Amino acid sequence: MKATLKKFRTLFFALCASGLLLTQFWGCEQYVLPEITLTPDTLRFTAAGGVLPVEVEANVKWKLTIGSEGSGWLTAGATAGNGNLTVGIETTANADDERKCTVTVASETIRKRLVVIQASGL
Repeated sequence: MKATLKKFRTLFFALCASGLLLTQFWGCEQYVLPEITLTPDTLRFTAAGGVLPVEVEANVKWKLTIGSEGSGWLTAGATAGNGNLTVGIETTANADDERKCTVTVASETIRKRLVVIQASGL
């Protein structure tokens, strides 16, 4: 009986050390750190405006929000996603001073910022 208990205890610790015990008996999954990357992190537009791409690389669901300073001249082709996506950021023509806006891409735990700058049309 003692030898059997010792073998069971050895097997139990070996399974725990390898992670098999948790994944096989309790259904636990390996935790993956959430990540969001924006490429580039700054977009520069001419006064004429147009569309430029930003690559969102993520392993989580995310939401894109345009700051209030972009109201009326800045739009995004997508405002949410789950994973990787290329998002078109569009500006209207600028006949005034240089303008700048911060776009936020966020999940439940991560917040990344994209700076959008448009040249003056004066």
